[in-house]
Amino acid sequence: DFDFPPTATNGLIIDTLDEQKNRQFYGRVQVELSLFDDHWVHQGSVQYADTKREYINPSNDLTGNHGQRLKFAYQNTVNFQTPSFLDADHHVTVALQREEQDFVNRGAVPDALENQERSEPQNSYIGEYRVGFADQLFLSAGVRHDDNRMFRNATSYRLAAAWRLKETGTRLHASHGTAVTNPGFFELFGFFPDFFLGNPDLKPEESRSVDVGLEQKFFNDRLTLDVTWFHANLENEIVTIFDFNTFLSTVDNLVGTSKRNGIEVMASAQLTDNLSIGGSYTYTNSRQPGGAPEVRRPRHMGSINANYVFAGGKGNVNLDVSYNGKQLDNEFVSATPESVVTLRGYVLVTLAASYKLTDHLEIYGRVENLVDQDY
Repeated sequence: DFDFPPTATNGLIIDTLDEQKNRQFYGRVQVELSLFDDHWVHQGSVQYADTKREYINPSNDLTGNHGQRLKFAYQNTVNFQTPSFLDADHHVTVALQREEQDFVNRGAVPDALENQERSEPQNSYIGEYRVGFADQLFLSAGVRHDDNRMFRNATSYRLAAAWRLKETGTRLHASHGTAVTNPGFFELFGFFPDFFLGNPDLKPEESRSVDVGLEQKFFNDRLTLDVTWFHANLENEIVTIFDFNTFLSTVDNLVGTSKRNGIEVMASAQLTDNLSIGGSYTYTNSRQPGGAPEVRRPRHMGSINANYVFAGGKGNVNLDVSYNGKQLDNEFVSATPESVVTLRGYVLVTLAASYKLTDHLEIYGRVENLVDQDY
């Protein structure tokens, strides 16, 4: 836990006698019906999530929260071709979603301010149209409308296009879209004793983004390179605010526009029939309103992944090496003049393997942070 003044370890992470218990349950059921040789496809799903947290301090005070989320979704897609008109493949999708959230927060005493129960239903209506011309030009347009009770209704959209030149193995791609993200119940009403207070006055985050990229294939499609430039503007960004007088943190919306832009480079290669390798690198310049760098947004990130298949496809070994560059973070030590510090970069290695014993039985294992990196 964080320690605060007047102790000598104020602002640092220390061991305490507090206890925390977490319980999580997630479930999903999906059914699909395909008619007329996949020209008419129906999908229905139900998702359920249940999360419970309890906190007990040395005085045996019990606090915590309990959240539940139930989501129903139905999707209807019609696929058809018009070979005599522009040699086109068409895909039209409409979808309906219903999401119900319940949140209960419990304080240490019966009449505590943090004792509250909240619920929020949301209905969403989605439409998308995708079309491909002569297996060369691909266009798509999608729109989503969210009907909220707690926030104003919101409509977002996405447009995308790709142009493929088979003769040269080149593909140009671009997209533009908007998005709206509502604050979570914990951000709105959550409570940690002596640590965090929710903010019921939060506004949803709103973003507008664009990206343009070029993909190129080499050596009979065994090597693929892709370079993408991206830019995004974010309004009402939700950030953590810390009060050194009360030592309580909360969340609030930034006033102004946060901007993120950068370049992503991806590569994949099929070295042999059994061995493939891929990698990616992302450069991100992320700024808050006013130009200050955003915290916990590394400027440099990258990864390399190698996958080997053996025993006629029954066995598989995968090695992943991920790099997270240095980044800024808030400092909570009031005795020093700094409010932001730099965290060093780190490398994480993950090794995974699996083997299919029969058509119905497979064994697998994974080791995360193989080289025991501290970060």
